[in-house]
Amino acid sequence: MNMKFPAQAFGQLHPSEMPAGSLFKTRDCWSLRVSGGSGFEGALILEGERAGWVVEVRASMAPALGIIAPFSWFPMVLRDAKPALDADRTVTLTLSESGPILMGADARRDWDRDYISFGIDGRSVELQDEHRALRFAQWTVELCHKSRPYSSLGTLCEVDRRGT
Repeated sequence: MNMKFPAQAFGQLHPSEMPAGSLFKTRDCWSLRVSGGSGFEGALILEGERAGWVVEVRASMAPALGIIAPFSWFPMVLRDAKPALDADRTVTLTLSESGPILMGADARRDWDRDYISFGIDGRSVELQDEHRALRFAQWTVELCHKSRPYSSLGTLCEVDRRGT
């Protein structure tokens, strides 16, 4: 099924100029612009073979297709989706007291995985008792207008971390 989106929702932007929480598409994969402690600026890759990696965003990155104001996004799970304790940590939708959280693994670390957690606003958060957190391995990224934050205009991408 072909999905249609309003063209006004997208613009060509440099990822380094996007605020945390913005979504952009590069190399046919959607990514979340993130900001961490110690001035770290990056992107959490949401789909593709590098899903779950947090990569550094540099000023030299080429412009990408991005969601622009007054449009935004939100995560959605199926009504009968069952959270799990054993789902892969990266790019699963984790529920916390402060709201939905996405987790990635720092791509700069080759051997030991260094996990970084982000709110959907793209800001790093401390995730207490992460090993006991319920995670949704299957969820979608929905486009919306900021005046109607939970009314989907269509699914931008599907995240499915079952069996990864």
